[in-house]
Amino acid sequence: LDSVGTVASLANRFLLRSKMPTKKQIVFWDRILVRASGVVDPLLFRAVGKSILSIWHRRENGATTSN
Repeated sequence: LDSVGTVASLANRFLLRSKMPTKKQIVFWDRILVRASGVVDPLLFRAVGKSILSIWHRRENGATTSN
């Protein structure tokens, strides 16, 4: 997940040569880029990005499974 954020993170690191984003960049990321990724990620079949989503279910016997 977060394909647009991956591009922004790489740009921040290699074009701006910044190890950490500024507070202004984080706000922009949260308000704009996360929403853009919500549109772009399904188009890329959620195959590109820097985040992983896992869903765990507890069975009645107490065992867990992951999807």
